[in-house]
Amino acid sequence: MSTDADGRDRGDGHVIVSFDVFSPKVIQELADYSSKIQAPTDSYRYRFETTTFDEPELQLRAAKLESSINDYLDRLQSVPRDVLHGQESFVRLYVSIPAGAETINARTVQRLAEANATIWIDA
Repeated sequence: MSTDADGRDRGDGHVIVSFDVFSPKVIQELADYSSKIQAPTDSYRYRFETTTFDEPELQLRAAKLESSINDYLDRLQSVPRDVLHGQESFVRLYVSIPAGAETINARTVQRLAEANATIWIDA
């Protein structure tokens, strides 16, 4: 990653984070996040709002990213693990970050794994 002497990225530090759950069954615990799927399918989609922010300072950006991800994961606490780990279920974290690298701490990565989340990264 290319940074200036003050710890800022060369660029605007623009980040986009979204979280989706797809399931062949209705997930009552996520009813508030239900959204329509465009293509004909037998799946239900639960989309949490997309988080976007601009933070050129590395440590502040990492903290905001971490907070966003953990907020999404907190919303899954009431969902039975067997639903998230079902063969037909798909849990996706999408992150778009500036070119370079970001840090997601081990505890958050562990929580993503416990939720059976696939991580999509666009850098």
